[in-house]
Amino acid sequence: MQFKLKKSYILCSLAMLATTSSAFATEQVTMDTVIVSANRIDQDILDASNSITVVDTKKEIEKGANTIPDMLRDVPSVRVQSDGTPGVKRVSVRGESSTRTVISIDGQRLDDQKTKSGAPFLINPYFIDSIEVVKGPSSVLYGSDAIGGLVSVKTKEASDKPFEAEVGSQFSSHANAVSNYVNATGTLDRFKYALGAFYTNQNDLYLSDHRRLDNTEFNAKGTNVKLEAKVTDNVSVGYANEYYDLDSKTATTVDGAYKDYRGEIPEWKRIKHSVFVEATDVNDILAKIKLSAYTQDNDKDFKSSISKRGPFIGTNNKQTVKGVNLQTDLDLTDSTSLILGYDGKFEEVSSDTAFAMPIGPNRTYAFTFSDHDFKQDTNALYALLNQEVTDTVTFNAGVRWNRVKSRVGQTSANPPSHAAMFKSHGTDQVHNKVVGSAGIVARITDDSALRFNWSQGYRVPNIQELFLTTSTGELQQGNPNLKPEKSNNFEIGYRYDNKKGFVTDVSVFYQKSDDYIDTIRVAAPSQGPSQGNRPTTYAMTDSSRAGGRPQGGQGGNAPKLFSFQNISEATSYGAELGFSYAINNFTPYVNLSFIEREYDMGNVKTKDTGIPKVQGTIGVRYDMSFGNYDVYIDPSMTFASKTKLEDINGLSHIGDYSYGGFATVNITSGVNFGADKQYQIYASVENILDKKYQTSELIEEPGLFFVLGGAAKF
Repeated sequence: MQFKLKKSYILCSLAMLATTSSAFATEQVTMDTVIVSANRIDQDILDASNSITVVDTKKEIEKGANTIPDMLRDVPSVRVQSDGTPGVKRVSVRGESSTRTVISIDGQRLDDQKTKSGAPFLINPYFIDSIEVVKGPSSVLYGSDAIGGLVSVKTKEASDKPFEAEVGSQFSSHANAVSNYVNATGTLDRFKYALGAFYTNQNDLYLSDHRRLDNTEFNAKGTNVKLEAKVTDNVSVGYANEYYDLDSKTATTVDGAYKDYRGEIPEWKRIKHSVFVEATDVNDILAKIKLSAYTQDNDKDFKSSISKRGPFIGTNNKQTVKGVNLQTDLDLTDSTSLILGYDGKFEEVSSDTAFAMPIGPNRTYAFTFSDHDFKQDTNALYALLNQEVTDTVTFNAGVRWNRVKSRVGQTSANPPSHAAMFKSHGTDQVHNKVVGSAGIVARITDDSALRFNWSQGYRVPNIQELFLTTSTGELQQGNPNLKPEKSNNFEIGYRYDNKKGFVTDVSVFYQKSDDYIDTIRVAAPSQGPSQGNRPTTYAMTDSSRAGGRPQGGQGGNAPKLFSFQNISEATSYGAELGFSYAINNFTPYVNLSFIEREYDMGNVKTKDTGIPKVQGTIGVRYDMSFGNYDVYIDPSMTFASKTKLEDINGLSHIGDYSYGGFATVNITSGVNFGADKQYQIYASVENILDKKYQTSELIEEPGLFFVLGGAAKF
């Protein structure tokens, strides 16, 4: 039986938003927290005009998280989304899809040009100092896709000691998952280093009532290298390498067309090399100048089938990215600072696909096709002015000019007669966009600040959306006539921290997006090259006939066809709440968000857009000390209201869907011990009531499970 939130609970939540301030609860954000994501500079979190949550990754690991998305599950207005592929979850912010969330690793983006689900978090989860979630558009400083928000991952920095090592291990019963990791960092005179490695092996998931879901195992491994040397007292150079390798399988728990869907990613690798040179305190005006560059390869093999009979699809995708950033931080006066920067990103995508579907004795609908040399080049200039108007009021304004050129590559097919079906009939596309932002932060007291923020976002269609034909269970075709998305966001927020255990933050926002891009089911025309926005139909092939020529037009077994379109407008508004208050040894906390979202497709509107209106976490943590032992216990409840999507105009690949609200009860406890508290043992029991529930449309969440783990520093 599912737990369903009643309207009275929603009204109660709204009343809390109207009368109570908020905090980032379990993250325990404090006054001296330094964040860099919002404005690309070191900054006290109270002085930022954006809504920001800083995640304590150590506490999330104690709860059983072994991927970065799982570490973000308690952040207000953030939803962890899964397409059924363990180890490859994404996150959405403020109701926007995961394709509208930018992932940044040490200030450099992680992108995926051939996906409908957004960039994956192919990142070592145990080599992280902190994660910052910036909610609302961040396109002025971070470019296309940052409409929902930004997830900024900051990897481990070197210890001040010559050598410091950390080892850890974790077991989770939800899939008999085992993770092991080791990190080593240190500083030797002018040289700093940070090294890391991890391995995770997870078997098939156990759902509620200990039901096992086959084909849901994954293995992940990776290494990290960070090196930095001080050439002079104010000039540093550095190199970093990131390696991540995933092997994962995919299943779903839904009925309908995806009931028997099974997939496999036998290899998904991300390899990145980056270098930088940085100079600080160059003169009285130039506070810092930094030049960084990187190359990143993202290679993925994918195989899937809808049922045991097919269709069977195999794809090999290769994406290469080269990026460069130049940023200068200027102190023009004692009260005026200016950031000037250039971003360049040059991406190339190639893909080889094979498709086969038995349709009778000795008859198979089969073909292969290849897309090569599809490219997207981005050049951008940005500026952000920060002005102290008075001792307590700060104003900031930013602007970004972005130019994106998407270039058509080459498509071939076997048999050659199929080439016209998959060849892009578009031409090179160039999109220019200027976006802006402005914010005011007023320090009411030394412990609190009121913020007002307006920011614009935009999203340029990626290579897949513009040019490629692909399949994620259903065929979908690019549309070279797509326009970039654009949005305006307005936000008011308030932060308070008295440094004595009372932390609070609240924000209210309104966002309107135009030219929203999504796939829409389209009527299939007769076979032949696509005309305008109308894609090609794929007929069945008789493999026994010479040349494997298509037979019979559309045919009764022709697959559904989807096309990327600008679906008009999307409007979102809501509020975010958190609260934590340390009373003696107890710290009660609340994380809560309310979001209403509406699609307007011209002739029809709907507020059933696939997100829960209310979600959050409440709990109370108890800490106590016994000599060299620090012990804690943290019971909590995570909940969400009903989720429903209305399939207007063929918007959804799986049609209408809905799943009920839920509430799970959880408890985490642990002990830190040793002279320097360098040893740790923790345990967690999640979903104690063994609830059957979902947080995404394709797969259920695990039932009752426990986590055991430990770590040590040397």
